[in-house]
Amino acid sequence: MDYQGKADIITQEARDKKYKTWEEDSKFAGDKAVFRKGKKIKMATKFIVLGTILHSDCFMSRLLKKNEYHHISHRVCDFNVDDFFNSGLWLEFKNLYFNRKSSDPVSDATEFYYQHEKEMQYETIWPDKFDCLTTAIDYLKIQ
Repeated sequence: MDYQGKADIITQEARDKKYKTWEEDSKFAGDKAVFRKGKKIKMATKFIVLGTILHSDCFMSRLLKKNEYHHISHRVCDFNVDDFFNSGLWLEFKNLYFNRKSSDPVSDATEFYYQHEKEMQYETIWPDKFDCLTTAIDYLKIQ
């Protein structure tokens, strides 16, 4: 489970509260490295924080912006999804998916995808888990 959820990002106050808890309490739970006669005898506590960026100013985003932390970031897609899904065939797919005049817009969009599947493929970090159609629909649902 992530340290932050939707309730932690909905307002600026909620985002500030979540980050303040880290800054004032959590990060001090660990120990510093112990040195004796120039030799390290005890390692410092290492915090491993895993999570999802839910807002540009959320807890995870703020940690990633701080130089004092080493971070590794992996994205499902290594491109701007807002631009990508709002252009070309994906924009046509989106228009079909949200077409209120259609009796079955999801089927219409899905059929369109399979008609153009080869052209609509894009690279993901883990293709067996993140197929293009499902990932795109998940993205569109939160827009």
